[in-house]
Amino acid sequence: LKQRNMEETGSLFFIDTQPVSAKPKGKYSGNDHKSDRKRFQSDRSPHKESKQTPDRSEDIYDRNAKKSKQHPVHTKEARGAQNKIEALREKDDQKINEVFGQMGKPKKQTKKSSEETQLEKLVFGAEEEVIESIRSKSKDEEEPRRRKAAWEDEDDEVVQIPVASLGDKRKVDLKLTTAPDDRVLTGTEYQSQLRKSHALENQGNEDWATIPTSVDDRDLLRSNVKLRTRDAFPSGDVQMIRVKDVNKNSAMLTTSIMSFQFHPNSRISLVAASDGILQLFQVDGTKNELINAINFKKFSITQAGFNPEGSEILLMGNSRQFYFYNLLGNKALPVDNLIGKAKQEKYKNFEYAPNGELIAIPNDNGNIHLVSGKYKTLIHTLRVNDPVTSIQFTQDSKQMYAAAGREVYLFDVGTRRCVHRFYDEGAVATTTMSLSPGDHYLSIGSNVGVVNVYDPSKIGNSQNPKPIKTFDNLLTSVTNIKFNSTNQFMLFNSAVGKGQIRMVIFQVENSS
Repeated sequence: LKQRNMEETGSLFFIDTQPVSAKPKGKYSGNDHKSDRKRFQSDRSPHKESKQTPDRSEDIYDRNAKKSKQHPVHTKEARGAQNKIEALREKDDQKINEVFGQMGKPKKQTKKSSEETQLEKLVFGAEEEVIESIRSKSKDEEEPRRRKAAWEDEDDEVVQIPVASLGDKRKVDLKLTTAPDDRVLTGTEYQSQLRKSHALENQGNEDWATIPTSVDDRDLLRSNVKLRTRDAFPSGDVQMIRVKDVNKNSAMLTTSIMSFQFHPNSRISLVAASDGILQLFQVDGTKNELINAINFKKFSITQAGFNPEGSEILLMGNSRQFYFYNLLGNKALPVDNLIGKAKQEKYKNFEYAPNGELIAIPNDNGNIHLVSGKYKTLIHTLRVNDPVTSIQFTQDSKQMYAAAGREVYLFDVGTRRCVHRFYDEGAVATTTMSLSPGDHYLSIGSNVGVVNVYDPSKIGNSQNPKPIKTFDNLLTSVTNIKFNSTNQFMLFNSAVGKGQIRMVIFQVENSS
């Protein structure tokens, strides 16, 4: 028997060195086959006295011990192997007793070495310092947290970012579209470009944390609290960033958009299409979630807009019927036969007075109907010589400009009379008109793509006033003219053709 086999397999092999003839005769002698066969069959029959199954959970050493009793050892080598097995068994029993004897006993605390103690002090500090830090931390949690300045990473100067590896959208965001592809940005330069892009994208929204929590856009603003103050745009170059389209996630729009407008007191916008679908979006520049969608069946929308308070939307559709949609009640109020059943008129556009008391609704016959914004009833009708293309109220709602043909009419709202009229210089027919905040500028667009800018205070009684500036950058009819809130920007465009939009910068002071 080899020592290695015993240690690896844990089994005991007995080697019989005696010849077959020298074997002691047992139960089966091997000489008498008939008698041996009878004994074997009797041994295979089930026991009558006990049917218990043998215990298979015996220790391997016990089984080997039984085998050793049944098979006596006759050689020195076998005896030596048996003695070694017994010695190994005694050692294993001793180890098992030691392991099970130590279970449940408290572990002895070993003394920490000086190196371990020093390492703990370096990492966690001394015990007194740890306790003190925990106490100070609990005090800091009770007090309001203050922002700490960000650290400066020395590896930022080591990092190199090739411009060629940036995507097209990232290049647009970082203003690197004209940068050469072989240019390499350091980590600091890349961070600086990201900060500038973020500042431009969120310009005017720095005071977002001061927004009242009571204002809820989904309730369509029961309060008229303004979300932010309108500050003047910085002087210098104008940088523009295109954010996500307002109706990007909407699948309902299948026709052309006729009107788009922001809510006067909230970040809500309306999108009206020619198929009669009105959609309201919560504009944040990233998700632009759809709040509500209303389908006005068999009603082709030509213009839609909020009233000055932001509580309702007026919709026109080149029909004698128009709708007032109440945002708070989520109901649409149809208005039919504004001037009676005898006269059939169609209405395509409108204009609210800044105070919301009047609505000017023109028709194709040169009539301007003044409707009460509160009671939705006709108050008075004004008359001009040509079909009215555009209407603008002054900021105090006391006067009203109306463009018709080549002429511009000025009405006194209180007396309902025309106090002055003049010709737009060089115009064949006026198409649109816009009055800047504070009544500083009056811009008039024509069908030949020319925009004339007038100073209302210098028009006086002249029938042919001179514009202070003329823009002839467009080649087709002017569709829209808009000023920003500080009179520093004016945009005008033409719906005929692509890319027909221009921006003008006025170097003026804030008029607010």
